Amino acid sequence: MINKFIKWHKEKTEYMMKELNLSYYSVMWIAFGEGLIVGIITAFILFE
Repeated sequence: MINKFIKWHKEKTEYMMKELNLSYYSVMWIAFGEGLIVGIITAFILFE
């Protein structure tokens, strides 16, 4: 079941990369930025 999900996720990611003309490098930076934003918001919520 998990392998089916991983395959689906890879296919969707590669499809969106192709549609938006993104490289693997740019996708990694987008994921890093998203994680940073989520981490900062979580820290503000938890340590308020």
